[in-house]
Amino acid sequence: MTTVYKPYKTGVSKVTHHPELHLHKFATSSATTSLPTSWSISQGLVNCGMLGNDEFGLCVEADYFHGEMFKALISVNDRVPTYEVGFKPASTRFVESIYFAYGRSLGEPGLRPDQGSDPGSWAAYAIKTKHAEFSAELDVITQSGESQVVDLNTLFQAAINFRGVALTINCPTQMQQQFDNGEVLTVGPGNEPDPEEGHGIWLSDFDFGKQQVKIATWGKVVWATFEFIQQCLTSAWVFGTKQDAVAAGYDFDAWEKVASSLPNFLDQVNPVPEAENAAKAAHDDDDDGGIISSAEGFMHEIEDRFKAALDTVPSDIKEFMKCMHKVIDAAMEKESVKVIEALVADALKAYTHGAL
Repeated sequence: MTTVYKPYKTGVSKVTHHPELHLHKFATSSATTSLPTSWSISQGLVNCGMLGNDEFGLCVEADYFHGEMFKALISVNDRVPTYEVGFKPASTRFVESIYFAYGRSLGEPGLRPDQGSDPGSWAAYAIKTKHAEFSAELDVITQSGESQVVDLNTLFQAAINFRGVALTINCPTQMQQQFDNGEVLTVGPGNEPDPEEGHGIWLSDFDFGKQQVKIATWGKVVWATFEFIQQCLTSAWVFGTKQDAVAAGYDFDAWEKVASSLPNFLDQVNPVPEAENAAKAAHDDDDDGGIISSAEGFMHEIEDRFKAALDTVPSDIKEFMKCMHKVIDAAMEKESVKVIEALVADALKAYTHGAL
């Protein structure tokens, strides 16, 4: 069965921008530093947990908590992550509870609203509910005729300063297929960004040699081309603590003054106590949160290794295995002996062909 992943969805890829909160406006120094040729915070992590994005359009929230995982990551050995002492990776139950609480804070109806997310209002919610102390939008997208240009240098410097960047994109039409095939995500003719397929991802690595970045999406960390970011990006936000902002050379007090007085920013979210308590309980009571998240990653890992092993099996043996699978299905369905015998005969033909 193929899982259909829901993209970030707020109407037709609704993205609210807040120019007053552009990061560069709070810089305390105009000094620039040269970027390294490559940088990574994912440290080779492959699976980071779906966190409910196979059931709900909560990719903006999932990518935020993927970012929190990366920030607490110490090392990855044989694809098994080790985190800072005291850090518990977000579980699916917790992220779903946060998503519902976020939706209710915007006045969406029901106890489990699923109307997608907007990066601007999510940033406000994260600040107001103290998931983050600092959040600012990156002014990295400019229009050049019918095309857009993304300032990758500024984007990558922000990733270094704040240990990753939350991005929203318009998914190319073949992104799902490329993701399923384990391919590098690309864009091009016949694979253009779809404005009705908005999605949230987390930028964790960049490599100028490869001209690629790594992003967390749909529970995995995958490669995407620079051109993918250039054409698909719709917004970019950094999150962190006051200490993060000051250490990176930004005036936290000036930012806080603007954020607290900016119309339609913090005042657009009104957290509902009942929903906030449910989210807090999901985090506090879910002692197995990290285990659940790790288990999701483990299942993805098993699937990856099984597919890799299957790729080494000769095609004729695969055909034999398929035939035997049909035999087992027929037996389970209590088909007639005649039907099962015919299927066994097919399996033997496949086996004989492979042996020869």
